[in-house]
Amino acid sequence: MIAITDGIVLRKLKYGDSSQIIHVFTQRFGLQSYMLKGLGRNRNSTAKGNLLFPSALLEWNVYYREERQIKLIKDVHPSYFYKSLNEDIVKNSVAVFAMEVLHNLLIPDDVQPELFDFAKTFLMALDEEQQQSVANYPLFFLVESGRLAGYHLLGEYSAATPFLNFREGRFGSVEEPGYMPVDVGNLPLMSAVNAAESLVEICNIRMGQGSRQAILQQFLIFFEMHMPHFRPLKSVAVLSGILS
Repeated sequence: MIAITDGIVLRKLKYGDSSQIIHVFTQRFGLQSYMLKGLGRNRNSTAKGNLLFPSALLEWNVYYREERQIKLIKDVHPSYFYKSLNEDIVKNSVAVFAMEVLHNLLIPDDVQPELFDFAKTFLMALDEEQQQSVANYPLFFLVESGRLAGYHLLGEYSAATPFLNFREGRFGSVEEPGYMPVDVGNLPLMSAVNAAESLVEICNIRMGQGSRQAILQQFLIFFEMHMPHFRPLKSVAVLSGILS
């Protein structure tokens, strides 16, 4: 059947001489893989190919057959035009990081409309925000997308709960098996990041670049421990360099 759905491009891979496989987080069907054929053979196929960059927000008209792993695209149109994200190296690096996080979190065909809506809203907010205000955006995206996917640290840092047990995923009162050292100065910040409920809240958390990178790495360790399919992110090194 022919189906229409909103979708976010996560990544694309060259396939043969004139085709690409595009991994897309769709609103209706979850993570899907689509093939675009005939790139460069005519103006229409070239125009479609130019739309398919990571973080692109598009409306997809596709040939949907549940049993097929890789589906075909009938047509695709932008659902949102970025104003600055594509040209701004800082914002674009945050977006690429967010797409890699999503690709690691998602399982094919697992429909997650709340996570989709969050990701779409995040990208549009990133596009609108001033460049100097987005340093904490990657932390918020990582923590909130993980929470919506079912992975979240419980509790909060306090005098009564000064230890973070990664294996159990919670702040606790005693140092237990599964405890991993986190710089004591970063634990309150990590707790505040974990509790932030909006981009406004996360932007109001003040921290240096060293703490920001350390906290990001700690959350990544937590996800890698709890999700076998969550692999180390290639975009972290680039993101850290750009935000330094």
